[in-house]
Amino acid sequence: MRLLAFFIAGAAVVCAQSALDQLKAYQDGNATPAQAARQNAASSAATANKYDIVGIKVGMTIQEALAALKAHAPNFRLKPESIKYDVVPNPMTYGIWATSPNIYNGDNAVYDKVYKGASTERLPTDSEQFYFLLAMPPNRPTVSKVTRFIRWSLNTAPHQDTLASDLIKKYGTPSSDTGAEKFNGNGSRDMLWVDDSRGNRTSGQEAASCLGGTDRITFQFPWPESGIVGVSLPPNSTNIKSSLENPRLRTNAEPCAQLTMIVAGFFDTRSLRYPPAPNVVGGLAVMIASGPMDRSATEATRAYLMQAAKDRDTKQSKTAEQNRPKM
Repeated sequence: MRLLAFFIAGAAVVCAQSALDQLKAYQDGNATPAQAARQNAASSAATANKYDIVGIKVGMTIQEALAALKAHAPNFRLKPESIKYDVVPNPMTYGIWATSPNIYNGDNAVYDKVYKGASTERLPTDSEQFYFLLAMPPNRPTVSKVTRFIRWSLNTAPHQDTLASDLIKKYGTPSSDTGAEKFNGNGSRDMLWVDDSRGNRTSGQEAASCLGGTDRITFQFPWPESGIVGVSLPPNSTNIKSSLENPRLRTNAEPCAQLTMIVAGFFDTRSLRYPPAPNVVGGLAVMIASGPMDRSATEATRAYLMQAAKDRDTKQSKTAEQNRPKM
């Protein structure tokens, strides 16, 4: 059982006007959007500087995160992803997918391969990609989750003991680890670090419900049990919309919304050769996600949209009062 422009390439916009009426069914307390945004900033400060992936930390603004990414590797291509509601003036960017130049990040693989002669390989060897989950308006565009995936070739693949040692040195003693034997037996290894709301390391038992399911945005992770061909970092845009309508689909509520988690997944080399080489890692996924930061940011956005919808209804009502059809 698993442990449970830099270079803007275009925006994926999802029209979701119908969701606004559903948003009204949810109670958000008395916090205004501005107050909720301030609460998000306060919770962000608690964990922002504790952990990083190649210098990228949760709590950073997207500008800071992209500067750190550029320092790591300057040639990444960026693809922002957004949703659009008709009651707010601009699309709201919820994430940015960053890919090394040899990764295909287009939307029409058949057309590009046939007519442009482009490689349409999503997961080539010796490639690297990141996904930044972002706070949406009225929050500052800060990173609440960062996921990295590296795929190596047989010539560049590292030993699992080296990776595990480096990860433990960086993040401390893990809350749980499926271990080297599982990697050699089943082709995957999962390491998990869980901190509570005070920053204390826990056993990770409370995290099982948070990591399950494929539609929960905050802690969604490309588990190695599904194999490299199943890796996809960008979240489903429909689930982004649903998570604004239903908080449980975001972090699965308590205790997940109080946790900060780091997950590392080791993939073996079976996609490169079979049988896979013992102890040799063909791919690595690492995620840092903050439940408190993501929940407060989502609550602020939900309140913002609800207020915008109320303002729209009020305006339409006042307009209707002026309309006097002949009877």
